[in-house]
Amino acid sequence: MNKTILYLFAALCATLFAACDDNDKPDYETYLPIDRQYAPKTKVLDWSATPPIVKEEIAALTAAAYTVNSADDLPDTSLFDDDFNAGDIDFTKYSLIITYRLTGYRPKSHTYGWGFKESSNSYNFYIHYLYNPDNNGLADNNVCLTRNAIMVKHIPSSAAVSAVYTEAVTAS
Repeated sequence: MNKTILYLFAALCATLFAACDDNDKPDYETYLPIDRQYAPKTKVLDWSATPPIVKEEIAALTAAAYTVNSADDLPDTSLFDDDFNAGDIDFTKYSLIITYRLTGYRPKSHTYGWGFKESSNSYNFYIHYLYNPDNNGLADNNVCLTRNAIMVKHIPSSAAVSAVYTEAVTAS
């Protein structure tokens, strides 16, 4: 009898501990408003003639998504002009999110999205490109560095932000 009660108690405890597992909850993402979208800026580069120091700069730029909460936070690059008018942005209310992408094509059009993923406590900047299959007449050794940017409600500089890219071919 005592053994049976012990087994029943062990089964009850196992059931209770298994029921407390919250890994089964859905991976919710909340889509958030974008206050301002900046048109992508694309720079065509002859990759074979690009100096190694510039290639290193490009590698550093494309490695992260940048959360800009002051004019001093803008990525330091000679490849693009600062056309954000950062002095006119109220960084107590807004953040700029900036990404750079190196591709073998010039984007024809784009769509942006912005969301917060609860399970990872992180933000996602969604960038979708459409491009022509003929690469818009790019030479074989040319690549395109594209800067993408949005202005959103202020988020902390320490917040995790990722760029999520998708792309599709469009008719010429």
